[in-house]
Amino acid sequence: MKLLTEKYYVKENSIGPPKIYLGSTFKKVTDRSGKQAWASSSDKYVKEAVDVAFTRARDMNLKLKCCSKSPLNPFSNIKYRPELDVSTPCDDDEHSFYLQLIGMARWMIELGRLDINMEIALLSRYMAAPRIGYLTQLLHIFNTYTLIVVWI
Repeated sequence: MKLLTEKYYVKENSIGPPKIYLGSTFKKVTDRSGKQAWASSSDKYVKEAVDVAFTRARDMNLKLKCCSKSPLNPFSNIKYRPELDVSTPCDDDEHSFYLQLIGMARWMIELGRLDINMEIALLSRYMAAPRIGYLTQLLHIFNTYTLIVVWI
C-alpha cells in the first residue's frame, strides 16, 4: 500500500482493514483454535433491501396478505406454482418494481442466502411479463426475511 500511496493520490484514512464490499460486511474473528480469520455477513444488505422493498411497496399502495403458517416458507403457500398464476398483469411501475426485487433477491443469494434460490429462479422466468401474484410472492419472500432477521 505504501508503494501505491507514493504513486497515486489516496484519501486520508481511506486505507485500512475492509469493512464492507459489494453489500457484504467484513470483520476479523478468532476461531476456536485461536487463529484469526475474516468473516463476511450479508445481514446489512438484506436489512436494507427489505427496507427498500417495503418502503416502495407502501408508496405504491401494495398490500401483503400473509397466508403462510410458517415464516420459513418462501412462498405464501407451499402449493403455490407460478406457472398456474392467472392474476392480472403488472402495470409499468409494478413491472419495474418486480425487476428491482428480483435483482435484490439475486444479490442476496449471491451473498449467501441460498435458501431462496429455487423460488427466485422460478419467479425470474417471468421478468418479461410479471403478474401481481408473482409480485406478491416476492414481497412475501422479503417479508419472510424480516421475520427471520428479527428471530435470529
